[in-house]
Amino acid sequence: MDPVRRLRQIEWLLFAVAATLGLGTLGFRLILHETWLQSFYRAVITSTLTGLDTVPSSNGARLLSIAMVLAGLTIIAYSGAVIVEAIAGGVLTGVLAERRRQRTIERLNNHYIVCGYGRVGRRVAEEFRAAGVPYVVIDYSEEALETAKEHGDLIIDGNAAKDEDLREAGLERAKGLVAASDSDADNLYIVLSAHSARPDLQIVARASDDDAAKKLMLAGADRVVLPYTTAGRTMANLVLRPQVTAFLDAVTTATGPDLHMAGRSATSAYDTRRARSSSRSASRTAPSTRRRSPTSPSSRAMSSSASAPPTSCSGSRISLPLAADPVSTLAEALGPDVELERPGEATHGDYATNAALKLAGTRRLPPRDLAAELARLAESLPHVERAEIAGPGFVNLFLADAWYGDALAGMLAEGDDFGGGGASPRERIQVEMVSANPTGPLHVAHGRNGAYGDAVARLL
Repeated sequence: MDPVRRLRQIEWLLFAVAATLGLGTLGFRLILHETWLQSFYRAVITSTLTGLDTVPSSNGARLLSIAMVLAGLTIIAYSGAVIVEAIAGGVLTGVLAERRRQRTIERLNNHYIVCGYGRVGRRVAEEFRAAGVPYVVIDYSEEALETAKEHGDLIIDGNAAKDEDLREAGLERAKGLVAASDSDADNLYIVLSAHSARPDLQIVARASDDDAAKKLMLAGADRVVLPYTTAGRTMANLVLRPQVTAFLDAVTTATGPDLHMAGRSATSAYDTRRARSSSRSASRTAPSTRRRSPTSPSSRAMSSSASAPPTSCSGSRISLPLAADPVSTLAEALGPDVELERPGEATHGDYATNAALKLAGTRRLPPRDLAAELARLAESLPHVERAEIAGPGFVNLFLADAWYGDALAGMLAEGDDFGGGGASPRERIQVEMVSANPTGPLHVAHGRNGAYGDAVARLL
């Protein structure tokens, strides 16, 4: 109910009580000629239905007593209605709503937990809401609680750094966690608590600077986002490369089925030493119709949904078969649920894997101990220069110069045929690049798209 209306009801109730007692006191004073105190006492006793002090001696006093009794009944009934309405509309409704919220959270499975409902956390919730995925929010500020209730979000009034609040949010059943607090210290505690309870949980954290990002990675975060750095890079790219940035934004924010790249370009495996040290994160992708070089990373081993031979193990030890291509060897040996990825920084090596984190549960070993075993075996491969352990159990692989030399030799040997090939079985692909409105004017830019389409068709 509107608070203004409820306040007005209370005001009317107080006015009715005062008017009844005042008129009753005055009436008994004039009719029975009693003292003011005795008249007020008689009015209170009569209107509250307690009883009569004495039987009124005149008809006028009796009629006034009847009026006082009826007024008292009316006031009591109205007071009861106001009290019941306040309880039913406030306390009772709030208790039922809280119980429904708890039952809904208890039924969540494969959901996401958003820790912090500030500007970043609200944006994350909006994206989850638009994607139709289940999520629950943890925050303790009054503003965050009110905003979440306005949007209909499931929210827990608590501190995400505390284990009991994370358990209440269904951490053991969650699919991922976003640490979006405005405080780097809070995000660090959140990541530590979540990772210690669920080492296999996907965790994305927010950081204000590079130093905080490194600490969050060490604490167990899978990805760290720097909002100010990301915003600055996006704004610069919108100025320098507006078409490319707009295209990438459309691809990453479009609704519908995800875009899957079936393979990787061979050039991503044959980066020169200079390219590796300057822009290691700019690995290119290509359609599945491109032919992979024998020494390039196998897309089948890199895909999380493809089949791969099981890892040979004895107890806690892992054995990897030796082959000419260390990337394909590691990818095939680690299994389908583990990926090799290109790090974004040169200091993190040529490839990185989270195999130790993924296999720690089945091997019943600490992730860093399993990472040490994996690093030792990886260094036994002929083309791995060294392997380093980072964070809670990541393994960074640094390839030897000889591997790049062999890759370059393979590229030179193939000559003009390098990167070519065809689909098996052959497929018919329609490339449509011209987008001209037949009802509007045509200009030279429309012909440019035709050239692009012809070039893409030749590549395929």
